[in-house]
Amino acid sequence: MEKWFLLDNGNVVGPVELREAKKLVKSNPYLYAWQPSYTHWTPVNQVSQFDIEAKIPKPPGEIPAELMEAFVEGERQLITKLDTLDETLSPLTSDVSKLASEFSRYQKLTQSLNEEIKTAIANIEKQYAMLQQNLVSATKSKII
Repeated sequence: MEKWFLLDNGNVVGPVELREAKKLVKSNPYLYAWQPSYTHWTPVNQVSQFDIEAKIPKPPGEIPAELMEAFVEGERQLITKLDTLDETLSPLTSDVSKLASEFSRYQKLTQSLNEEIKTAIANIEKQYAMLQQNLVSATKSKII
């Protein structure tokens, strides 16, 4: 006997035998069916064992004109605000780009200055060490 599983709004019913499945499908032709020989859930109106004709659903109603006009007006306002925002951000983007360029230039400059300062400090320290040695030598020669 075939065992069927039916899916109704996320709730699985089954396993049920074909006779019971047909009763359930008759009361709700919008279910999905599955059995172990299937690879996926299938609408019951596409399963030959159920022999049902699904009623053609009522087409969606027309959108009222005033609602459509309100939507279009809201869209226009949004586009206007976005255009204003784009105009405001355009110069800022340019300024940010210039600022990034200046930052890069100053960063290179300070790196170069740091190297020059390190070299100057090293030279001063060497001169200081030499002066200390000279002072010590001069002090010793006066003592002797």
